[in-house]
Amino acid sequence: MRCKRWPRGVQNCTSVRWWADMTPITIGTQYTDRNKRLCTVTDIWLTYNAAGELVQTRYVASHTFMGQTITERDVLAVTIRKGQAN
Repeated sequence: MRCKRWPRGVQNCTSVRWWADMTPITIGTQYTDRNKRLCTVTDIWLTYNAAGELVQTRYVASHTFMGQTITERDVLAVTIRKGQAN
């Protein structure tokens, strides 16, 4: 039986953890975006609710374009993971 929210390679919820071998995204991690530009993670933003629970994690990344540094302030972890895979 396949769980609905798990990737296609995972057969059931009790199979091996597919995310266990992922290294954490840290400041200085480099990836390529959709336009094949080399981006670098420069900051990590963590948002907590009133109960102290982590609600969301966003990343700040920068790249150079025509000699100037461009900063993106709302980068998802999925974007970074996809860029690392290429």
